[in-house]
Amino acid sequence: MKMFATVFVTICVGLSAHGVQATVEDDEVNCQPQHVHLAYGAAADQLSVVWATNGTCSTEVSYSTSPWSHGTTVSGSSHVYTDHNLRGLHNLHKAMLTGLKESTTYFYRPTSNNIGRGPFYFKTPPFSGDWSPELLVIGDLGPHDDLLPVLSEVALTGQYHAALQLGGLTSHFADANGTRGDNLMNALEHIGAFMPFMTSPGHNETADGQHPAYRNRFAMPGSLWPIPKDKLWYSFNLGPVHYISYCTDIFFHGDQTIQNAQYKWLVRDLSEANTAREKQPWIVAFGHHPMYCTGVTGDEDCAKNKSLVRTGLEETLYYYGVDLILQSHSQSYERFNPLFKGVVLSSNYSDPRAPVQITIGAASDTVQAATTAATPTTDSDDGNTTSTTSNATVVSEIEERTAFRMVNGTRPTYGRLHVVNATHAHWELLAGSAEGLRKAGEVLDSFWLVQEQHGKFQLSDLPDDVEQKIDENLVAGGGKPGVLNVHDPERDTKNMLAADDSRRLIIGASFGAFVVLLVIIVVAIKLRRRGQRRVARRWDSMDYKYGKTKLYAPTNDEEDEDDDFKEDNDFEVDIPDGSQTTKLINGK
Repeated sequence: MKMFATVFVTICVGLSAHGVQATVEDDEVNCQPQHVHLAYGAAADQLSVVWATNGTCSTEVSYSTSPWSHGTTVSGSSHVYTDHNLRGLHNLHKAMLTGLKESTTYFYRPTSNNIGRGPFYFKTPPFSGDWSPELLVIGDLGPHDDLLPVLSEVALTGQYHAALQLGGLTSHFADANGTRGDNLMNALEHIGAFMPFMTSPGHNETADGQHPAYRNRFAMPGSLWPIPKDKLWYSFNLGPVHYISYCTDIFFHGDQTIQNAQYKWLVRDLSEANTAREKQPWIVAFGHHPMYCTGVTGDEDCAKNKSLVRTGLEETLYYYGVDLILQSHSQSYERFNPLFKGVVLSSNYSDPRAPVQITIGAASDTVQAATTAATPTTDSDDGNTTSTTSNATVVSEIEERTAFRMVNGTRPTYGRLHVVNATHAHWELLAGSAEGLRKAGEVLDSFWLVQEQHGKFQLSDLPDDVEQKIDENLVAGGGKPGVLNVHDPERDTKNMLAADDSRRLIIGASFGAFVVLLVIIVVAIKLRRRGQRRVARRWDSMDYKYGKTKLYAPTNDEEDEDDDFKEDNDFEVDIPDGSQTTKLINGK
């Protein structure tokens, strides 16, 4: 009996241990955090951490300034994502790191069911506006892109404060029931786990116009999570720059409600950004589809006379003085001269009077540029140098609006944006892979953008001939000369106050006229009464002198105190004997 009990207990303990071991092993498989990436939060001292797991697991992140300490642990939220993702990781997690200190390196460990990854690390930027942010700029990207290893190395250098990704992630997240998207997210972890990965929605993440992959796999500042389909845009500040991410795909799906929502948000955000230009003088906007392009077929929206993206964005971004616009989608790299409504406003980047637009695509050795440069050149910081192009065949520009273009995109590239101070920003295009004599990271194009007059752009500031060309294009597009179809809350408020002042002035003038008229009427009445005399008076006494009868009226202070009649009361009547007077007075 004792032996049976011993065997029974041993079996039970063994089964229990096996069950615990099985649970731990299951958690290691199902709760291992994957796809880890960061994004800036709504405040400077906040960062969001997003990851995915195979199973339904808990959500915690521990972070500290020491790699060996768990420090602070925060809980987050999770949800299940299956839309166009049947075979991908379904369980997505998000936690917010708050109370971060500026210019500090943090180590963090995302954890689900006590299964952690890391530690990963990042460094917070200064929280003031007086410093020089450097950003990594990435165009279209796929899970097997040759650019990924280079970007992974670059991310670990600590040189960049964030990555701006311009949409167009992979060739459809939904391919292979979501596993293609999983592959890309695993690759992006080598970048996004070490710096904020700020991305815009692109056409590859669209899926029937709903953008499910973008809305679920990423968390961006100022929005709920998952991101609502009518909030595919956001903004954030970094140093002296206000960054704006907008969605271009909404213009191709015909949902006017969402287009109106983005427009209202964009106007409000840009209006507020202009009031804060003392702190953030630069405004940089980025999205997926470009507004202009050259050397592409007419099927591309940017090549059409009535581009949907251009119609939806150009006037607003121009009016509110956006300094730089970063775009992708094209298979070419293209840098434009400052232009508006297809009209080039200048051929350099010194105090441009329109946004400077850059399209980042793949690039090859076939180059078309506005200037000739057979060997590398060193650009100056006055905004007048156009490009640096080494070992390239340089030919004349294809259109006046294009300052520099690299075509036949087969070679990956990425950008570096360094905002040096309130007036100077430096842009570089770099090779994303080694090819021939070129090395990865070699500069392919660069220029200085100098802007000492940050603020709204005005058509009235342009030369007459340039303004006339723009007016012609405005009219051709169904508009009016000199009139931009842009809502401006500040201008509307001023107009409302001016109209209110006008109404008050009209009311005041009307009231004053009424008072003057009233005074005139009163004076006229008094003057009329002053000219009238009484018909009959009560005689008070008679005095006969020199054979005549004198009749005196009452004195002024006895009966009539009206000043208007004082002089009328003092008179006398002379008669010879009084008989006729008696008859006259008595009416006989």
